[in-house]
Amino acid sequence: PVMHTEGRMMFTMPSKYTRLESVPRPTNPDLAVREIPAFEAAVFPYSGYTNESDAQRKLAEFVKRLRPDHARRVLKNQSGRIQFAWNAFDPPSVPAAMRTNEICIWLGK
Repeated sequence: PVMHTEGRMMFTMPSKYTRLESVPRPTNPDLAVREIPAFEAAVFPYSGYTNESDAQRKLAEFVKRLRPDHARRVLKNQSGRIQFAWNAFDPPSVPAAMRTNEICIWLGK
């Protein structure tokens, strides 16, 4: 998937890349390859075309659906906003009703 969070776009590398050193290096100097430590998240799938503002609306809806024990563990950034990402799985050519997206809400311990 393509993961979007706080104005950044991230790509998940295929499982054949078992070490960070084996990931191909970008040719654009504005891009970086880095490993993100494992984390826990509450994940909610949804369909349709999506963008940042749509993801924000979905976030508000999904936060209300969290179990109480998960709601207590939601992580917030320094400005008090919920830490989340939205994932898009399909190329633009896929019809809206068939597109798969996710909201990932970061959870603390």
